[in-house]
Amino acid sequence: TASDQNATKELARVVSETEAALRKSPRNPELLLQLGESLEMQSEHARAEAVLRRAAAVDPEDWRIQVALGASLTSQMLKEFQADATFQEIQQANQSGNQDATIAALKQFLKKSGASEKLKVLAGRGKAISTCYNRAVALSSNHPVPLMYQLTHRVFGSEEFWKKLPTLESEDSTESKNWMIE
Repeated sequence: TASDQNATKELARVVSETEAALRKSPRNPELLLQLGESLEMQSEHARAEAVLRRAAAVDPEDWRIQVALGASLTSQMLKEFQADATFQEIQQANQSGNQDATIAALKQFLKKSGASEKLKVLAGRGKAISTCYNRAVALSSNHPVPLMYQLTHRVFGSEEFWKKLPTLESEDSTESKNWMIE
């Protein structure tokens, strides 16, 4: 529609102007945050992540940057896995807050060929997302926005959950699976 086209043009203008402003002030966390969020709205997730990581390096105490980075990482994770029906079951179980259902869905996922590699990516993203949201909550003195994001990741946001995952890969195996816990 015409309004969608106008919004796309406006967003492109904002990105262009913000990039120009950053050339003059490359360490401005407000501009980096604005650019990262704008790139995220354009579905340029990898670029958004890179910009938001720069912003977090410049101002590690800004909870808004942590929330935006967590959201960008979540978008990337969902994009990478959304086509997988089993992953959709994992996501639904996670959203319900039922850790047992989430683990059961993950076991199904692990039975698939190549799932172990996908799960490594998922675990890395999940840990990074959890770190961003937990840090945002701590920095914001429990502001409702980061709390809301943290709650949306109920099970995935739990350190206990990520520590249990290595044992799921092969319940029959005595071989230690330490690829998740570093």
